[in-house]
Amino acid sequence: MTGVFRCLITGCVITMSALPGSVVVGEDVNLRLTLRDHNTGQLVPGRITVEQHAEGAAPVYHFVKSLDPEGSAIPYDVTRGPESFEKHTTVSAHPFGATVPPGHYVVYYEHGPEWRGNKAQLTVKEGEVTEYALPTSRWIDMNERGWYSGDTHVHRKVEDLPNVMRAEDLNVALPLSYWVRDAYTPPSQGDKTVAVEPGLITVDPNRVIWPMNTEYELFTLNGQRHTQGAVFVLNHQQPLTLPAPPVAPIAAEARRQGAILDLDKHSWPWSMMLVPIMDVDLFELANNHIWRTGFFFKQWTQEMRPEGWNIETDADGFTEWGWIDFGFKSYYALLNCGFKMRPTAGTANGVHPVPLGYGRVYVECPDGFTYDNWMQNLNAGRSFVTTGPMLFVTVNDQPQGSTITVDEPTTVRVQGTIETIIPNQVVEVIRNGSLVERLDLDWEYESPWIHRAKIDVEVPVDGSSWIAVRCFASKQLGRRHKLMFAHSSPVHIEMPGKPLRPRKIETDYFVRRMREEIERNLDRLRPDELAEYERARDIYAALGETAIDEHSTTNEELMSLIIPDDQLPTGWTSMDLSETDFESSEPIPTLVSRPDIVHAMAWYTGGKGIANSKVVRVLLALYRNPEGKLSMGMYAHVYADEESASMNATILKRREASRGRLHVWQRGDLLVGLYNAVEMTDEEFQSWVQRVDARLP
Repeated sequence: MTGVFRCLITGCVITMSALPGSVVVGEDVNLRLTLRDHNTGQLVPGRITVEQHAEGAAPVYHFVKSLDPEGSAIPYDVTRGPESFEKHTTVSAHPFGATVPPGHYVVYYEHGPEWRGNKAQLTVKEGEVTEYALPTSRWIDMNERGWYSGDTHVHRKVEDLPNVMRAEDLNVALPLSYWVRDAYTPPSQGDKTVAVEPGLITVDPNRVIWPMNTEYELFTLNGQRHTQGAVFVLNHQQPLTLPAPPVAPIAAEARRQGAILDLDKHSWPWSMMLVPIMDVDLFELANNHIWRTGFFFKQWTQEMRPEGWNIETDADGFTEWGWIDFGFKSYYALLNCGFKMRPTAGTANGVHPVPLGYGRVYVECPDGFTYDNWMQNLNAGRSFVTTGPMLFVTVNDQPQGSTITVDEPTTVRVQGTIETIIPNQVVEVIRNGSLVERLDLDWEYESPWIHRAKIDVEVPVDGSSWIAVRCFASKQLGRRHKLMFAHSSPVHIEMPGKPLRPRKIETDYFVRRMREEIERNLDRLRPDELAEYERARDIYAALGETAIDEHSTTNEELMSLIIPDDQLPTGWTSMDLSETDFESSEPIPTLVSRPDIVHAMAWYTGGKGIANSKVVRVLLALYRNPEGKLSMGMYAHVYADEESASMNATILKRREASRGRLHVWQRGDLLVGLYNAVEMTDEEFQSWVQRVDARLP
């Protein structure tokens, strides 16, 4: 292997004097880069972020240009906040570069989730041209396995999409060319509409664009601000002429044209009306508020947060996990109500600071890839959604999206594989919206980039049900640690005579939402438009008549367990988890429900040998004695079911009897432990027990 070729493959810096004609295009370019397949040496397209770093200064971002007349480079620069921005260039499979000041640079490069992303650090010197070959390689080939990726919420120019799709290795893009934001306005007259002709645009044999899709995103009514929300009509054949509201006629026209309906986000004012009235097909489990940057929309639709759903928040509003969990639980509640929506993913790339396909849906096409096959199988639920991990699941050997009929209570076998570049995934099996099991899997490490685990678990079902699998891990992206996840499409189990029943807390929320919207729209909407909310209310109310009434310990009840400083013994104070030796990549709140952190904290507080696979929320309160030492700790675990809480209480009470200085309570799904870390008299410890006992729900 020659030295030059070795540099192209492994990635190294070549510096040379800036001679006339030394750069093919743009003689003033002093940073010249290529992105190459490590295994073949071939140029590949990708997404490039160039950061200039100087001590004591914020990074400065530079955008590259193509250095080949046949190439393309499209800059993307969107900022929503100090930690919520996206600055990159998508480049074709050609050399690219930039003119930059001398200094130290970090170049981040990616080519979609199936390829290794990485970063290179290099120095540009005065009067020299720096060349660098960025090496990448494919760690998984989803197309080879019959899976093809898509983004169903796109706001890019159609002419830009070939470049961007190749850079992000995305198979299907559905740009929302027709985009209306005013009630009673046809999409063809929308202020964001770009009229297009129907017809498939083939970028490559396995890469296509269907440009005729519509977004109804209503912010005004009769010229006044009055938000309703958004819904997408995907894959229609002719421009839609119907305005909204009402929405039922739009759904009928969409069906006539062979289109499918995508809910967009779950917490718009009208979202829970749309599902029963339009019979919406798709639910965006990875929606356009999930970015690879810092989470931005912490206050958006806070007023829609359901009581008793235990959605994680902090002082500023939703945490990112809280927002994701709100979406998951909304989807689960709709499934429990009998609305068999299929999952999808959309980024709104073109509007928000997020790459195209950062959240994407993979659709299995066992009969080969065509656009029609892909859309048909997307609508059938033969899919999973991901922001990173690859998740393959079957139930009784049936693919995702299937319906299995059984005659009596039984068990079903959930099998599958998770493949990921992120180790230490937390994997959960969900049945009817509840955690069945947090799996302790054996991970195979094929290489530092490929981690694989097998799923094989029996799940009992005693009536009509649905089952899905989800997984989580934390990944460092630049300076941030992000929760990455994948979620399978549900498999439905039908048992005649034993219908699926929602939870009362779910139907109560839906009924409340419809009542609130009826009141909010009472003097705004016409009678036939208001009637759609009334019909939705009645549908949810009827479902509530047979709903399951069950109680789970609420976040409010958990937080009430914390003893405030003014009620502590003299000289005692509370302390933060960050003041201990608990290791975490990011700040940990007192009360947490994010699965990967719960998994770590449950083992931390429970110790080895405690079966914490069904802990869904953890509260940890620590107290410092007058000498300033950590002396007392209280942890509270909420379990997926009372049986798991009881089992773990029994284990811990054996420890209590053998060790002392540990007191355990169980109340339904709640397990509380109080432990003493330093020497203390029995009387002092019992005074703490009494304090906690008085605060138990």
